[in-house]
Amino acid sequence: MGTLPDTTTYADSAGDPSAQPAPRAGASVTYVVLDPALAGSNRPRFDTLFSQFKSGYQHAFHGDEAESTDAWLARIMGKDQPQPVMRIVVAVEQDGERVVGGLAVEFYRAAGCALATYHLYILDEPHLRHHGHARRLLETARGAFGGVGTPHLLLAEAEWPEDLSAQGAPASEINAARERLRFFARIGARLINIDYVQPALGPGQKPVSHLRLLAIPPVATPQAGFEDAS
Repeated sequence: MGTLPDTTTYADSAGDPSAQPAPRAGASVTYVVLDPALAGSNRPRFDTLFSQFKSGYQHAFHGDEAESTDAWLARIMGKDQPQPVMRIVVAVEQDGERVVGGLAVEFYRAAGCALATYHLYILDEPHLRHHGHARRLLETARGAFGGVGTPHLLLAEAEWPEDLSAQGAPASEINAARERLRFFARIGARLINIDYVQPALGPGQKPVSHLRLLAIPPVATPQAGFEDAS
């Protein structure tokens, strides 16, 4: 495995923890796993949170990086191997049950690996940023497969800014990719040195070659001098 590039390469500011905005009064955030247990015990809540996450995904992912969400429910409920088991972890603002962030992860049981596949995000609102929510989503996802197994390795995909630039991507997309790499570098992620290509996700779609595969450490500790941006 290799290290990610120096985080200062992707930094527009390291952030001063004392200057970060305080959480909004009453805006407590909890992390909820969308799994068969929740679907069985409180189906209306499961459906509401699942619908909000899908809407966020469909807003953020387009073209060759987007897949149909039609099979997600079956993956959550469990399909036979070699199909992965899926879990979605959502950050829920308890004041109103609003989904303010989320992550989908798939567990490949035979390999003992889980892949954080879709949409690790936190809404870009001052009271939500810089409070470690993205890191907690990853850690919750790692332990979300009770009764199915325990992933020995958590992997994640990340867009590579230089590849996006070479493909003529807009500056906003390149900057967002740089910010994501800053986050992964801060939590100690390691670059897996393979030529990674996301296969075509459906009919009429093409493989995606501007992604890299990262290994996420079990204990995500920010590097000295950096504050978690999510």
